[in-house]
Formats: sequence, structure tokens, C-alpha cells
Amino acid sequence: MTRRRNCLCQFPDRHQDRMDIQAYLQQHFLEKRIVLVGNAPFTEDRSSLIDGYDVVVRFNLFDNPSFQRGQTGRRIHCWCVNLGTGRKKRRDRAEHDRHCDVVKALSPQCMVITPYEEDRRHRLADVTTYYPQRDLTVISPDTAMPTGLPKQPSAGYYFAHRLFSLSIPVAVIGFTGETSQRHDGPEENRRLRGNALVTFHETPSA
Repeated sequence: MTRRRNCLCQFPDRHQDRMDIQAYLQQHFLEKRIVLVGNAPFTEDRSSLIDGYDVVVRFNLFDNPSFQRGQTGRRIHCWCVNLGTGRKKRRDRAEHDRHCDVVKALSPQCMVITPYEEDRRHRLADVTTYYPQRDLTVISPDTAMPTGLPKQPSAGYYFAHRLFSLSIPVAVIGFTGETSQRHDGPEENRRLRGNALVTFHETPSA
């Protein structure tokens, strides 16, 4: 059996500030079969579908009951995060620390990427030590990329939007499509479903 190699590179200094993330995405995601796995609850095992892709991207606190039951696969190449998720509040810090351990166990060379340029400007100070201390490489973009959404895009949608700008097709599964104070999930899902670059896998949910 041929071992599938990790398709993403690893940088030597564990942190890349002000990176041309679009150039990185074009170099490492072009001509790959990519699936973006959201954190909606699953009631069916979709692990074979998800793990069959060349690149598996997961988001924020993905280690939920569906993941723990093995319904969303085990592979991860890119962990896409909002850099404010779970690190600022003491009660959430342990949960984010645990996710770092899970990522390292699954894929030691996994890249941590934030799609938000504002993360670099407002949240990066402690990130430059937090992820490297956990032996993870973090990439932050040097420029913003407006989406035209009425609210701030979720990490999943914003990451997809960056790929769309490069005409890179993606598969999407497990995006909740819920309305929240910060994100317009229904509008994001409507745009994803209407995009010719997207293969939208339905998620049988509870």
C-alpha cells in the first residue's frame, strides 16, 4: 500500500507573520481534492468520504462528539482557526490546549492557519509563542479579502472564499448554516450552494 504523504509544507521557524497566504494556498492546494469539514453534529458515519480527500481542513474546536465517535474521519492537514477561539478565557484555555494535542497526535506537521487578516493585527501577540510552544506552525495572512457578507464570515466560509479567489474547487460538509450574533450562517450556506466551485455534501444531523 502506498503511504499518502502530507501535502503541506512545514516552515522551520514555526511562525510566519505577514504571509502572502494566497500564494501559499495556490502552491499547496491547487490540483488537490479538498474537503472543508464543519462542526455540525452528524448522525451518520461520513468518515470514508472525508478521509478519502487529499486535503482535510478542520475548524476551531472540531473535536466534538461526532468527531469523537469517528463519524467525521480522522485525517487533518490544515487546522483553520479564529485566533481568539478558546485561548483568552481561562475556562476555555484547557479545551484549546487539548485540541492542540489532538492535532499533533493526528498530524504532527499540520499547519495552523487563520484566514482573518485582523487576527494578525489584533490577536497575534501571544500566538507567536502559544502555537510554537506546542510544536505547531501558525500562518497569518498579510492582507484582508472582503467577502461582501453582512456579518463577519465564519472561519470556514472565509477560508473557502480565499480558495474561490484562486478558482480552487472544494467539497464542503458539516457547515451548520445557523444564525449567530457574529455570523450569517444561512447566507454563507446559500452562497456555498450556489458556487460552481463547491461540492456540497449534505449532513444528516440530529
